[in-house]
Amino acid sequence: MTLTTNLRILIVVLVLALVPGCQLNPKDDDTGDADTSADDDTADDYTADDDTADDDDTSVGTDADGDGWTVEDGDCDDSDASLNLDDADADGWTTCDGDCDDANNTLGLDDTDGDGFTTCDGDCDDSDAALNLDDADADGFTTCDDDCDDTQFSINPDAAELCNGGVDDDCEPLTDEDIDGDGDGFTTCDGDCDDGDGALSPADLDGDGFSTCSGDCDDAAAAISPAAADLCGDTVDNDCDGQVDAPCITCTAGVPTDHTTIQEAVDSAANG
Repeated sequence: MTLTTNLRILIVVLVLALVPGCQLNPKDDDTGDADTSADDDTADDYTADDDTADDDDTSVGTDADGDGWTVEDGDCDDSDASLNLDDADADGWTTCDGDCDDANNTLGLDDTDGDGFTTCDGDCDDSDAALNLDDADADGFTTCDDDCDDTQFSINPDAAELCNGGVDDDCEPLTDEDIDGDGDGFTTCDGDCDDGDGALSPADLDGDGFSTCSGDCDDAAAAISPAAADLCGDTVDNDCDGQVDAPCITCTAGVPTDHTTIQEAVDSAANG
């Protein structure tokens, strides 16, 4: 083949390649002709849709629960409209993510304080890791339930307050050592037998060895106490037994010569 012939062939090839409508390969991609090429659309290539049977697009899909999202969109449960891809409260979480309340942006799946609990879990303060849902001492209370010491089983809001050196047993936060309920100057830890009644206290005001808490019915009179004898005729409950002049001792001759007071004589007689 001569050089001239080669040049002619080359010119023809270039013309066929450059002139519109001329093709070297009848198997075009999308010209709309009746080719049998393995293009990515049907023979009616003039349609611009993306849902033909032979292409590799998926269908738009259905929205079975009417929430605006299909399975193809990522709807995690297309039979439940409450589970969808909306982020109604703009907290960064959807109900498909597990957002427990998509109308409240204070409830979400963030664990801001790193304590292992989210506000959707019930964390009462997600900015404070000390407040969480752990029950470390297994007493039935967490720090979110006001347990003031979650390392001590005996300390919780349901515990009884004890006189134990200022420990706040019941998380109130006052201790028994701090509480004087009746304002008599004594707490239960001081021996106040009734911290709701100011008339009862461990004080012995008359120095007779008895306080109102130990049964002294008149702590202003030393002659009146549970150890005294009841004198007849004085209409006084000398021995604090709740009865006046019964049983009682009669004194008719004044103070015996070997005693200085009637009470001394009464005490002597009572002691045999």
